[in-house]
Amino acid sequence: MKDNSSERVYLTPQQVADRLMVSTASVRLWASNGLLPAVTTAGGHRRFLAEDIGAFEQARRERTEERRGLDLLVITGDDQLSRLVQTLLCEHPEVASVAVAGGLFDAGREFERRHPSVLMLDLPIPGLDVIELSKALNSTSATVNLRLVGVGSPDFLETATDEAAAFDAFVSKPFDEATLLEILSLDLEPV
Repeated sequence: MKDNSSERVYLTPQQVADRLMVSTASVRLWASNGLLPAVTTAGGHRRFLAEDIGAFEQARRERTEERRGLDLLVITGDDQLSRLVQTLLCEHPEVASVAVAGGLFDAGREFERRHPSVLMLDLPIPGLDVIELSKALNSTSATVNLRLVGVGSPDFLETATDEAAAFDAFVSKPFDEATLLEILSLDLEPV
């Protein structure tokens, strides 16, 4: 029987990251979670078959094409805001998905997994410089079209005018369904 293993092309995590335009940390995470098949060398290093990476890319493309409408990621520790957004938008015909992250770590993981079209931030978020975040997101082609929506108290809006200017839209709490639909540029008819 002929051994075909010598014909296989294996990639390093860095090569996979470059090909997929993500960080090596994402590649490692996807491999650990079973999303990317990997083999481990005798020295303990991960290697990826080029054909598996091609299949992964194709599957990602197909998922992106299947999803139509707004993909929203909300970063908030406020359960009331979380329930409001999910209740109002989960069944809306123009919304493909709504995900909520309770902190920056979860937000990063959800962002990497979902590639949302809208990022809604409940401000202030400790440890987050929204001006730097806005600059970073606008500096790469993968996220330049991402819409940033800020949510905060009227007091925050008065004292953080520079931060509020970093957003595509900013809304003060409390707000109603029509306001939420308007800032997300959705059909104003409630579902």
